[in-house]
Amino acid sequence: MRSVRTCSNPLQDGLDRATMTQRDVERVAMGGNGRRFLATVLILVIASTAGACTNDQSDAVGAPDETSAVETLATTVEEDPTPPTCADSALSETLSGTGSALQFERVTPTARNGQLNFIVPGAASGSLKLDSQPFGIIFEQALADGAFIYGRPQISFWMKNVTNSEVIILDLRAVNIRTVCMPKGILALFGTQGGDADLFAMNFDADRPVALIPSSDSDTIPQTPYFSTRGELTLAPSASAQHILIQGYLARKARTFELAVTYNVDGEEFTQIIRPDSGPFRVAPDICPLAQDLPSLTDEDIARFRSHRFAEVARSSNTTRDPNGNIALEKVSHEQYMESCTTL
Repeated sequence: MRSVRTCSNPLQDGLDRATMTQRDVERVAMGGNGRRFLATVLILVIASTAGACTNDQSDAVGAPDETSAVETLATTVEEDPTPPTCADSALSETLSGTGSALQFERVTPTARNGQLNFIVPGAASGSLKLDSQPFGIIFEQALADGAFIYGRPQISFWMKNVTNSEVIILDLRAVNIRTVCMPKGILALFGTQGGDADLFAMNFDADRPVALIPSSDSDTIPQTPYFSTRGELTLAPSASAQHILIQGYLARKARTFELAVTYNVDGEEFTQIIRPDSGPFRVAPDICPLAQDLPSLTDEDIARFRSHRFAEVARSSNTTRDPNGNIALEKVSHEQYMESCTTL
């Protein structure tokens, strides 16, 4: 009997064999494997064209195994993506300061609500002494060694008018910004030290972070610029220093930056730069993101957090005290630290 050779549409046939279940699709979306899924489908489609034309005999040799194709796809989807490469960005919003009407004191970055949570990069972690010292001293030494604030940052400083004229504050923003690689090394979680009411907010994930009006809900990123809405802030001549507190928002990438205050005094405009004594402000996002931050994260952000590893995690203990009765630190592995993360 003569065989009748029939050909199906190779592209459609391959796509049919690559059909995924809804659960597979959800795994792709949650795992950030969109590019891997697309590449796998294309491979399956190309491979399927070799068997697209078959004889109508039931015992034809070389017929594609649809079950194997789907199983191969599912296996590929469940693999972790290759961790994204990292390189520091060029400097943006570059600015050099002018003027001297303002004096800045006690410029201190911390995590939200004054928490002393920070990362000491690998190169500097060898000098960090975690035992038998007050948390505040350890924190100050870590900042001097180039530590990054971990999680949503908070910046506190005192600003004083040192002239005999009124100083009118026109703008407060981040400048000299650089996106950097997520630091590794030692993660220290010392906990809350207390905090004051916010005067400004600032979204450090933005391309150009500016002073914002704080939101009544601290979990919601504010959107309203402060100075274009509420107007100027006036400092009387030789008055007492004013405490400035900035509640920062950060979810995606590590950054370094400085702050710039633009003001008018005696009809002239100047801009002064604010930075800690140890260099620029350094901030890094929490690799276990808050639930409300998830919509702002990309697949690459998620992949970067999942692939990141701290060499060691030191956190304040709820149960252990040192010989003087103070809260002690417990050291845990990166894996133990991430056990409590429910958002990745």
